[in-house]
Amino acid sequence: MSLVTTTESQQFKANTTAVLAVMAHDILSVNWYDDAIFSQTRSSSLFGIVSLLLSSSSDFPFLEIENKANPHGLFILSQNISGGSGGASAGELRKITESMSRSPRSHSENASNMLRFQLNSKFKTVQLPGQGPLVISIPFEFYQATISVLPSDHVSSVTMNKIETREMNYSLGLGENFLDVGLHFKPSQENASSIHKHHTISLIRQLRALKIRKGQHHACYLEQDCDLIVYNNRRCGVQPMSRWTATNYTQGYWQLNCTKCTREETCNWEEAHWVELSHQENPKKKAAAPALQTSLKNYQLLFVGDSTNRGIMQSLMERVNGSLYHAIKSHGFIRYDNVGLANNFSFTYYPIFWKKEQPTFAESLHSIASNCGTKGKEERTILVIGGVQWLTEMQITELNNFIKGRGIPPGNVYIKTHGSGFHVNTSYTTIHHSKESLRKLYARNEALKRRAQGYGFRVIDTLQVTQSRYKEFHQGACACHFHKVIRQHAERDNSKRSSIYTALQTRGLTEESSSPLYHIAGPIHNAYSDILIRDMSLQLSKRLYFS
Repeated sequence: MSLVTTTESQQFKANTTAVLAVMAHDILSVNWYDDAIFSQTRSSSLFGIVSLLLSSSSDFPFLEIENKANPHGLFILSQNISGGSGGASAGELRKITESMSRSPRSHSENASNMLRFQLNSKFKTVQLPGQGPLVISIPFEFYQATISVLPSDHVSSVTMNKIETREMNYSLGLGENFLDVGLHFKPSQENASSIHKHHTISLIRQLRALKIRKGQHHACYLEQDCDLIVYNNRRCGVQPMSRWTATNYTQGYWQLNCTKCTREETCNWEEAHWVELSHQENPKKKAAAPALQTSLKNYQLLFVGDSTNRGIMQSLMERVNGSLYHAIKSHGFIRYDNVGLANNFSFTYYPIFWKKEQPTFAESLHSIASNCGTKGKEERTILVIGGVQWLTEMQITELNNFIKGRGIPPGNVYIKTHGSGFHVNTSYTTIHHSKESLRKLYARNEALKRRAQGYGFRVIDTLQVTQSRYKEFHQGACACHFHKVIRQHAERDNSKRSSIYTALQTRGLTEESSSPLYHIAGPIHNAYSDILIRDMSLQLSKRLYFS
């Protein structure tokens, strides 16, 4: 989360005021957007808008100026006119105002091409810039949008994220979301080549707006969001801790401190932690890396699943190794050797739903086992299986048959249950769950857990921990990623680097010693990854103690 200094904010406002002053003779009206594109105040008075600007508590408000040259409006963003700690120079301000005030050029590619946003029932239309990126801030509460391109008559075709379309339903993850808009212009003359122009749209969905006050704070909890009630006999929203009662229908809850429990914006969400009722140890306490390294000595860990399971593997690698040197988004098979004291970490992607002919679940299990070799290592092979919502009871039975045939103990198998996802109706996924079907997911998840536990498998339940904060996903079509990979430029200790072996669909992916470190971030992802890590550390420590 980036912090804006008071000086930078004041400089930005001063620069904007200077731009407005230069343009005063040409201004038709000014739309004011306070931190978000849908909180709007309209004014045709330069004095009124400058007064609002200077008195605003917002660090970088958005202004849309309608002048004689740009009757459709033009966004002024902080990137355009803030010049760092020193502010924009007089020359930069002159260039900005000249670009805003100059008459439209005759070239067809400079004609007005508009972008329209629909968030719920609210609409906003903006002009695509002549050059450079367009950055738009979106409030936390909006996690999906319908985005339409309104091209000029000179445009022959439009692409959005390389798909030929003029309208797209788009999921808005927390932080940056990128949209590529391609405009293909008609030739201005016969035999002339057509012109292709691409615009990068950065949609920044804000974190929760927090109004944390100094003074007394209260212990509160959250079991489910009021917009997605799964448990009819449980309260929704943030509640005082004094109201909580244990039932058989809840897996755990988020515990957090708030100025007032009934107002979520007064809660300290950055320090919220998940309390897993099946684990009595301190939920804030993480398994220490040295203990994990010792417990996993000479073990091999095999992960079969989608990107959410891959993220768990990367978190475990980071914890065991003390750092993460590889964060390849493999959609095939990948193996890392010598991670900490473990023999290897391996991952194979399943299901490969985008292919007509894809391996079965059983074939994927046998494939990863063959690539890693389990013969003679049965007792020291751990399987972690699961993903968003694809795992079935029948596949749990297939898994049981597989480990029996390979001689792998059932206590070495971890099942990641279903998680929140596919609740946004996007143009680039074929799966969309209504809120009613998401509620029914609970019954399927319980059946999955019973089948897995009946075979003696360990269960990591990720459903309630994700559904209770289902709006807080990161960028991705499925709205199911509760983690993100952060590149860190730190000095690397090459003695800790794992050797990497890649096969099948993952080829030619190598990293130099100068490549950055990585960190897997996301409080919801970290919560369920910690459940797995604590349980694995506890079970393996018991084996070491009694061996």
